Amino acid sequence: MKPEDVRDLSWSQKRRLVSGDRLRVYLGLLQYGPATTRELARKLGMDVLGVRPRVTELCYLELARMARRRGTEGVYVGVVQVDIELELELASPIRLAESFSGKFEQLLFGFGGCHA
Repeated sequence: MKPEDVRDLSWSQKRRLVSGDRLRVYLGLLQYGPATTRELARKLGMDVLGVRPRVTELCYLELARMARRRGTEGVYVGVVQVDIELELELASPIRLAESFSGKFEQLLFGFGGCHA
């Protein structure tokens, strides 16, 4: 799959690509994350060489992401649909404008707008 193919997949389509060890690692990230691949492998009772590629695949599918770095290691978290929807909402200028509609006047004047 090319990056644009993954980008165009719906949440449920991405989720269907997660099974076996990939599912085990994804659920581990949700349960134990944020965690390094080494920490996650230990908690899941798996070899780190089996966990790292699964985390990479999950990042590629946008179901995991690196939250920060700890020394030379990445610290990863699982991504759930709510996270994705929130990011899309925050990225939308129209939604942002709608969410602030009337708030500026409330902050400045203490009421919901200018009324004659």
